[in-house]
Amino acid sequence: MKRPLIISLALGGVLSLALILLLSRSGGPASNTAPSVASSASRPPRDSTTRLTKAEENRILLGDVAAVPFQETYGLLSKRTPEEIAALARQLQGLPPSAKSDAKIAAFFKTWATLDPTAAFAAAIAFRPAQQENTIGAVLQGADPSEAGSLVTSINELPKESLPANAKTNLLARAISKWSQVDPVAAAKFLDSTSERGMNFSMAWNATASNWAALDPVAALDWARQAAQKGERFAMSGAILGWSKNDPQAAEAYVASHLATREDWQLAGTLAGNMFQEDPERAKKWASQLPNEEARRQADHMIAIQWAFSDPAAATQWSSNLPRAERTTTLGESMGLWALQDPTAAAKWLGQYEGPGRDEAVQTFSLNVAPKDPATALSWAATIADPKLRASAEEQLAGDWLKRDRHAATGWIQNSSLPADEKSRLLSPGR
Repeated sequence: MKRPLIISLALGGVLSLALILLLSRSGGPASNTAPSVASSASRPPRDSTTRLTKAEENRILLGDVAAVPFQETYGLLSKRTPEEIAALARQLQGLPPSAKSDAKIAAFFKTWATLDPTAAFAAAIAFRPAQQENTIGAVLQGADPSEAGSLVTSINELPKESLPANAKTNLLARAISKWSQVDPVAAAKFLDSTSERGMNFSMAWNATASNWAALDPVAALDWARQAAQKGERFAMSGAILGWSKNDPQAAEAYVASHLATREDWQLAGTLAGNMFQEDPERAKKWASQLPNEEARRQADHMIAIQWAFSDPAAATQWSSNLPRAERTTTLGESMGLWALQDPTAAAKWLGQYEGPGRDEAVQTFSLNVAPKDPATALSWAATIADPKLRASAEEQLAGDWLKRDRHAATGWIQNSSLPADEKSRLLSPGR
């Protein structure tokens, strides 16, 4: 299920790390590989005496090949010679641009890449610029990880004019992530040598460190520390998560004893979130015992995010019982998700809560219900006790509502129980 957007009070690095954590849990940016088939070295030779019938060819070119089971498409293509498969690919280039055509091309190239990723890649770069990222991405998806190193080289050596810069960066990062599944040391050396940067490459650093740490945590941590000094902080989270797969107690002890910087605190949060998905009670206990307040806050925050996706009511109740210093942003985050999933229940609970963090929870609740019920959102925002926080919330909510429906917003504000000076401020001519 697609997860809803959180309007958060404290996005910062924590939710960026949450993204990395979720990608790590699903195997990283290049994990959606095709069903397992033999590598090119052990794959049986193609039977060149067998040919596709016209009906089988039309099934690939004219039918909905994206809906055909992978093994069936693989069986059809494995009957063809390299030249015949290339000819089919050239015919696919003539398909009219559409989402259906893109899906058909992707399914074809994903399958072809299991047979011959080099030939599939060579054909993919011949497609129209608008289709290249989709087509080359399908090659990366279908290729065996053992082939990913050569694909990294091929993508990296493409002339600037052959592929849009953003597409090249994205594809290169995906290829590196997949390469690191079989040779993380080589992938790490490539990352050290390239000047490419950006979020996609942060994920490649993360995946490489994770895969390396699963094999050699000492070497991976040393590399990740050096990467962090160059600004690639996601390498450390990858190394810790990879280490924790094989030796969770050692990884947890390392993080708990290295809490000197903001990056260290965020790392504690990432590990706590990962632990929560495996063992919620253990994660909460570990977070509560961290010897640094900021680290505890980050860890609790990440636990609340993970928990609130599945049970926002329980996450909110748990957050409300945390120590005061850790409660504010954690409570706001879980309340934000609860407001999106069940605003009636969230409002009922919030109406009975008077403890620390209430103002931040009300603000987050208001921001999340505002798109559907701006009047209710403003009514709640008016109950925020902190004057500066209340003014900020009201101005944002009123401003957004006035842009969408000035007549309704003006009428509600004028007839509300807000103090006169607040009404005047919210309806000032500058809005």
